[in-house]
Amino acid sequence: MDKKTQKALYGSAKADWGTPRWLYDALDNEFGFGLDAAAQDDETDEQFFSRARAFSAALSASYEARYGLQWSASTLLQDSYTAELKRFQRRRANYKHPNYLSPQRSAFEHDWAEESGGRPVFLNPPYGREIVRWMARAKIEGQKVPVVVLVPARTDTRWFWESVLDGARDVRLLRGRLQFEAEGATAAAPFPSAVVVYAPGVPGHDVGPPVIRGWTPPGAAGKLREVDDEP
Repeated sequence: MDKKTQKALYGSAKADWGTPRWLYDALDNEFGFGLDAAAQDDETDEQFFSRARAFSAALSASYEARYGLQWSASTLLQDSYTAELKRFQRRRANYKHPNYLSPQRSAFEHDWAEESGGRPVFLNPPYGREIVRWMARAKIEGQKVPVVVLVPARTDTRWFWESVLDGARDVRLLRGRLQFEAEGATAAAPFPSAVVVYAPGVPGHDVGPPVIRGWTPPGAAGKLREVDDEP
């Protein structure tokens, strides 16, 4: 395997892999989340809407230049225009639950159980080197409220052994690779994924090792890509 391929498969350059909506919905139907603990939302409302107005004006001018002043009378062009606006809007934030923590409201400065109202918490942490402290925090917060985490299934890493195999209740290995959301589109993951579940234990009893199992989520048909054995 050459160095370029190794970097694509195992590197930490890309950290923000947005959760596919269908997978979040499947987990939400099972757990009933009250918080997304690691959403990306770096703009204030004023900044975003200012940028959105500029984008809309530029997009309208572009359509007029390409299709003429009457472009809006075409249903096909209207649908295309609306789709482009929606793609723009999805770039602002990748939160899946309306109650979320972000860089502006750091998950490391808030109590997840309080923020979620005692309901289970969803977490799709950054996948770079930051994942070490995110998983350590999820393990701690999971002692107070259920925390469901989507992570790369990197069983060779220290964080997987120290924060997943030691502390989690349930580890679900997905059969096939996900298509993550990125910049309003989808991006194929170059790695396998797992869903890790933390939950409060019974006082005075050891949590013990997690249950590890293969898992095909509801609604996964045609959305997980299986790969052949790699050399």
